[in-house]
Amino acid sequence: MACKGSGVQSSSAPQNFSDNEKFCGTEASVKRRDKRRSERECHKLFFRRSGGMADAAASKAAEGNLMGVQVPSPAFFMNKTKRIQWTHELAYAVGLITTDGNLSPDKRHIQFTTTDHQLAEQFNRCLNINSKIQLTPPSGFGKKSAYRINFSNVKLYRWLEQIGLKPRKTHSLGIIKTPKKYFPDFLRGHLDGDGSIFTYKDKYMNYKRRRYTYSRTYTAFNSSSFKHINWIRNNLRKELNIKGALNSWLKPERTVPLWTLRFAKKDSFKLLRWLYYKPNLSCLSRKREIAEQFLKSIHKNIRI
Repeated sequence: MACKGSGVQSSSAPQNFSDNEKFCGTEASVKRRDKRRSERECHKLFFRRSGGMADAAASKAAEGNLMGVQVPSPAFFMNKTKRIQWTHELAYAVGLITTDGNLSPDKRHIQFTTTDHQLAEQFNRCLNINSKIQLTPPSGFGKKSAYRINFSNVKLYRWLEQIGLKPRKTHSLGIIKTPKKYFPDFLRGHLDGDGSIFTYKDKYMNYKRRRYTYSRTYTAFNSSSFKHINWIRNNLRKELNIKGALNSWLKPERTVPLWTLRFAKKDSFKLLRWLYYKPNLSCLSRKREIAEQFLKSIHKNIRI
């Protein structure tokens, strides 16, 4: 007896089956089997081309339009030997991952979480991906709604591990192997992810005279790892001859102190001019505006 849709011959089917659909599969089950087989072939082709990067094109390919979809490759940071190469945009993205990113223990997924939507879009652009930006409800992340990006790229994951990043890195982060040429871009991403630029009017001595009002500016980097923040401090001392003040503070609900590397007015002038070295750079616009206003106001009054 021939089974419908399979081409398999059966001489004697069990008597308790009303028809041969349950015995050898219906036409619909055969279609599902063929579809799964096509999906597997599509994913194999995709991961060979892109090194494991999953995006919207791969999702469409897996849904059925398999052979007519060209899956993009992250070739913008790869050379002819398929090795990931440093770029200014990639260095900035590494700075963001160092502060607000996470490498999943599954050895393939990379996550990035921020409370600033523009920063999430900037992250996608720097890595040339089109991952969905998901809005998550308020939680322990600053008690605010956050934007989350989650994507898969085995090649990029392994490369990030090679330069010093790892899962559960918060307290154990150390040196990030960044070329000297791209260190300003990395540090700018670090600043946008978990740093701050703030200015204020100091009126502490205002009771004497009005002229005792001072404009204060500080640039700060934060990390829960002393080894990592001290590495940044040593590099900036070599590059710009600025030292900064390194302090720690402990919140009541925390068991590990948070380290803050802070630079005052004169050192901030050197640092910010070095970080924003040209007009068109990957950065968080609101922090760059603060930096540019400070640089313009102080340029005529400070000697380096």
